[in-house]
Amino acid sequence: MMDELRKGARVEVDDPELKAIQAVKEGDREKAKNLYRETLRIVQENPETRQHFLFPDVLHYELARLYLGEGKMKEAERELLEALKYSDDNTLHLELGRVLMHQGKKEAAFKEFQRVAQSSLNPSQRQVLAQYFEQLGRKDLAEEQRKLAEKERPQGMTLPLNIR
Repeated sequence: MMDELRKGARVEVDDPELKAIQAVKEGDREKAKNLYRETLRIVQENPETRQHFLFPDVLHYELARLYLGEGKMKEAERELLEALKYSDDNTLHLELGRVLMHQGKKEAAFKEFQRVAQSSLNPSQRQVLAQYFEQLGRKDLAEEQRKLAEKERPQGMTLPLNIR
């Protein structure tokens, strides 16, 4: 009987964010962008939705990623700037710097990267930052980030051995 019920069950998703994620998986970028915008509208109209894991910074970041995939750098920049109004996350700053670099705004990109360099980064982020500094012709800053990444990299786990 349960198998019959499962086969006959129909699940419909009402959550626009989940629908957007599904649209991305299906390759429908326009539908995904519209659904992310709808989710943002809901969040703006109902701030308490943030208690239910609807975060504007993440939604704007996802929109930026969709625009990046389409090569729409100005739109991606706009979405990343919006995301940064809600979160000062290093990933957002790195992405914004990358977008600025692609638009030829090297000075603005450099400022973003310098800002990130002063914050608490993990070794992977430092390696990415080093690559960006190198692309901007700042091999000195790139090397500094690589050294910090190596210094901060976990050295692996050690287990005590009891030899008898």
